[in-house]
Amino acid sequence: RDIIVEAKNISLNLFYRYEIEDSIFIFDNLQPGQYIFRAYERKNNIDPLIYYSGLLNPYERAAEFSIYRDTVEVRKFWDVEGINIEF
Repeated sequence: RDIIVEAKNISLNLFYRYEIEDSIFIFDNLQPGQYIFRAYERKNNIDPLIYYSGLLNPYERAAEFSIYRDTVEVRKFWDVEGINIEF
């Protein structure tokens, strides 16, 4: 299944989204700051990068999602590794 990984810069309110087919993701050139990471299934047919919350009638389940439990500090010219989002 295709997964979207999203990085949100808390202070600047910037969103970065990346579609993955396996379990590895890399964000290049993120602005420095504190980030929240989340991942969700790609189920939205209109805009695949936006989370799909499902339908009531006819019923369609929402996309599965997971949120990384800690904020992550990104600094200029630093590599951040080891972010494991349990899905």
